[in-house]
Amino acid sequence: MSGAATIPADGGNRIRTALAAHMECGRPDVGCYVGLVGLAGVALVSGRSAWYLVAAFLVPALLSTGAYYAGAYFDRNLDAVAKPGKPVPSGRVSARSALIAMVVCTVAGLALAPVLGSPAVVLGLVVVSAGALALYGRFARLRRPLRIFTRGIATMVAFGFVLSLANGSPLWDLVFAALIFWQQDSMLHQVLAVEDTEVDRRAGVQTLPSRYGHKAALVLLVVTFVFWFSSAAFQPATIQSRPFDALAYTPFAAVGTVLAIAALVVLFRAPRPLAGRPVLRAYGLLALARLCVAAGFVAAAGDLVLGLVLLAGSLVVTFLALPAVPAAVPQGVPEAAVEPVVEPAVEPAE
Repeated sequence: MSGAATIPADGGNRIRTALAAHMECGRPDVGCYVGLVGLAGVALVSGRSAWYLVAAFLVPALLSTGAYYAGAYFDRNLDAVAKPGKPVPSGRVSARSALIAMVVCTVAGLALAPVLGSPAVVLGLVVVSAGALALYGRFARLRRPLRIFTRGIATMVAFGFVLSLANGSPLWDLVFAALIFWQQDSMLHQVLAVEDTEVDRRAGVQTLPSRYGHKAALVLLVVTFVFWFSSAAFQPATIQSRPFDALAYTPFAAVGTVLAIAALVVLFRAPRPLAGRPVLRAYGLLALARLCVAAGFVAAAGDLVLGLVLLAGSLVVTFLALPAVPAAVPQGVPEAAVEPVVEPAVEPAE
């Protein structure tokens, strides 16, 4: 008879369920992306050690994860009405656990911030984090179909702000390169808006899909992709203030483009109305695409090995987190009870 402790048969399932709930709550996949964006800004303007660059990745990643836990904690009452299947309202993550995770991630991020240099960097990170949360809270309540374009502003501002702090002054050709991150974030949130169509319709939130239908949402997504591809392919050639290795960047951008095109193909081939697995698959492809482009900036700064290592780790985290991305239909509500999206009728031209 062995003296080793035995684990209940369902212990592994409980651990996996708790891990999935925390990934849905804290969104470490988004944290990895934000970390890569912050690292790209620092790597482009500084020739520091690898440990310095790792800190430049971890600080924004931890602060981003803490911000998601903060949203889950402070919006738990609103989510209980609009999206009761989310981790905190459903009880899969307790409000206390979300609060503790928020504090731990935020404190850890701020504790690492001094590694990046002067107190101005620490102050800047706090300001950017607070500003991003305030901006998100302000625009998240707008009842306007195009509010999805505001979601990527925080990423764009963070890239330009961190870059300016690391350099000591703005480098406008690099700051404008942040438009690439804004556009790819906008594509991702357009797909999320499609997934949330029914919830938004019931809540009276006038997003583009809930107001004009999925056909209009797909047209806007294609237009955004065209602008994103133009920026990702040609804008790096305008960077002159710092060395930018286009040869190292191109493979990352090419893989990101292929993944983004695959996401569009999935959506266009899916049956209407768009919902469920095809939408989540398209979301996953776009989430992987934006990681590749952000890592491409790190590689273009001369840190190819570090970019590949962090990209590999971020891809693993994202693959693990994607199954935890919630569907639009709240738990306990049968899908048959959800009204289908009715595409607006197009009157024939006279």
